Amino acid sequence: MGLPAAARPRAAHDAGPPAVLMEMIALKRSAHHAFIEWLCGWKDRPTLFVNNVFPSDPPRFGQLTVYQGDKVDMDALISFRANTRNALAQNEHDILINFEGRSTDNIRKFNTVMPQYWGEKRMDCVLFLRDPLNNFSSLTKRIVKTSFNQHLKAFYQTLRFCEYMDELKGAQSGAPKLFNDVILFTAWQRDESYRRALADKMGLTGTDLKGEVPSFGGGSSFSGVRFDPIKEQEKLFSRWREMQADPFFLSLFLSDRVFQSVETYYDMFGEVEHEGKAAVHELRKSAQANPEAVRLCRIWLQGFEKSHAIFDGVERESVSIVRRFWRAYIKSKIGVRRVIYGGF
Repeated sequence: MGLPAAARPRAAHDAGPPAVLMEMIALKRSAHHAFIEWLCGWKDRPTLFVNNVFPSDPPRFGQLTVYQGDKVDMDALISFRANTRNALAQNEHDILINFEGRSTDNIRKFNTVMPQYWGEKRMDCVLFLRDPLNNFSSLTKRIVKTSFNQHLKAFYQTLRFCEYMDELKGAQSGAPKLFNDVILFTAWQRDESYRRALADKMGLTGTDLKGEVPSFGGGSSFSGVRFDPIKEQEKLFSRWREMQADPFFLSLFLSDRVFQSVETYYDMFGEVEHEGKAAVHELRKSAQANPEAVRLCRIWLQGFEKSHAIFDGVERESVSIVRRFWRAYIKSKIGVRRVIYGGF
């Protein structure tokens, strides 16, 4: 659903405090949908959730859901689907927008354009992070080995993780920051006091975790929607062990940029993530001894690193990732070797 440049709505003057607009930025397969359902389920104010937003020009929105606590308000949902622009402008519902592995530059551009649609609202931009070992393993598990599209998406998400780590390091050094807050999946799952602090900050009425996997995002990569995150919680933190011999998974740690970004994550959040950093070094050693992992890194990831500007530029177009890739290839006329192999 794109928003036309003309016919811009005016913000509604509803009673009560101004609505909150939250942008949640996360990688695919990061379990952020479970957090979103927890968040919306404990809010005492109704929330319009806009899934998988593309910061394109014009912006394109994914599926809409309207939460009233842990229930879906179908009447409001039908109304909002009929007129997305007015849905963004109203103040009766808070709004939660989800970006899945999108460019921070494009999100910044999106944020300069969109206030004309959503009016006067308090805005929070939140980065939701799952530990990279388990996030990457979940991305890997989803790949059909013969699918160009799925390989492309997985590497694309991996390099977005590096970009988000660069943002956090830059903010520590005084650069303008995009994220108001960082929420860690591990702490949210394991630490009730962490959930309580989040609940107090966000005005939530409870902290208990939900015992089911949301349908958004297709459920667990390993167990589907049958997985119960409460009963089987510890499995969430050892998924990577099932993938530690997979050449694709290992290839990610051969990239210096990915390896350094993963180290940055564990340096920043080591108090929460205890075993990750040592495991990353062992995975890199295993990858160096795996010829297929070396090959995959060379022909995919290193090429992506050198061609990232192409992908950042075409992300703003409202077309699928494969079409974006081939459009960039055709327009640039630089050939498959340079786009994929990075010129070597």
